[in-house]
Amino acid sequence: MDNKRTTIKDVARVAGVSTATVSHVINKTRYVSEEVRERVRAAVQSTNYSSNYIARALRGSKTHTVGVVIPEISNPFYSSIIYHMELTLHEAGYMMILCDSQESAEHEVEIIERLCGCQVEGIVLAPISPATDYEAWAQRIGCPIVYIDRYPNSAKYSGVFCTVREAVSLATEQMILCGHNCVALMNRDTAGLYSIVREREEGYRDALKKHGIEPDSRYIFEIPACTEYGYAKMGDILRELREVNGVFCANRHISLGALQCLIDSGRRIPEDMSIVGFAAYSWYNVTTPRLSCVLEPLKEMGEAAGRLILDVIADPDRPPEKIVLKASLVGSASIWRK
Repeated sequence: MDNKRTTIKDVARVAGVSTATVSHVINKTRYVSEEVRERVRAAVQSTNYSSNYIARALRGSKTHTVGVVIPEISNPFYSSIIYHMELTLHEAGYMMILCDSQESAEHEVEIIERLCGCQVEGIVLAPISPATDYEAWAQRIGCPIVYIDRYPNSAKYSGVFCTVREAVSLATEQMILCGHNCVALMNRDTAGLYSIVREREEGYRDALKKHGIEPDSRYIFEIPACTEYGYAKMGDILRELREVNGVFCANRHISLGALQCLIDSGRRIPEDMSIVGFAAYSWYNVTTPRLSCVLEPLKEMGEAAGRLILDVIADPDRPPEKIVLKASLVGSASIWRK
């Protein structure tokens, strides 16, 4: 049957049920027995039916779609969050439209305007610019926004975030307790970025002060978030700052570069140098020794963001809600001397 001419009535006729029952099965809006669901699914497949979301939107002002805008799809941090968010949305009968802003404020504006043109019912956004008043923007475009990972520059907003300050402080403290009394910080450059990056330095400073160590700018580095710079800066430390015996790498790319430099230089981990990485989800547990790492609860963040955007869509006037989860330190193999 030609997909362009297939309607929900055709599916209902083939399945031997009402159009209302077909709608309930497709949209998961009411309980339908497993036997009937299977008949409807078979009918959908045999008729090559595809529900017309645009037509549904024009009839009922509901598209059951949510736009998700993140800055780096290839980043395991975001991809894992998105996976669990999509599962939550799917269970509620919603479809996700995923977009990559590529850390470009201009591209972000274009994406959100296009999503609104597609009549998405809500947007989950990891914002780009700390200077943008996103809530004023949300009111102008008439679409609710829930923020993920990064805090917006707004007075009132809803979102799901993660604090890493305590976990970074704990990681730094563990190196100090192990006898590494000169711990360096390799952070990504914070110019124009959100407080989530600066929070990593705050956690590092907290641990030093707790143990009576005055933070020294000679041991705090801000470098581009890439493997090459992590490798190069670790090399600089080994050559020029030989008193350093522990390092916290506050970015996954920097972590990988620093670790590779230590391996290539023949340094023993953690006997010669303690090292703690950050957000190295895809590889931290396959190194030798296993890399101690600060990890964020991505599953919980994705599920919480999915539930929150659904709640905001259902009640746009509900009070703003901020859900703040905590990162944790995983493993101690690359910290503690044997």
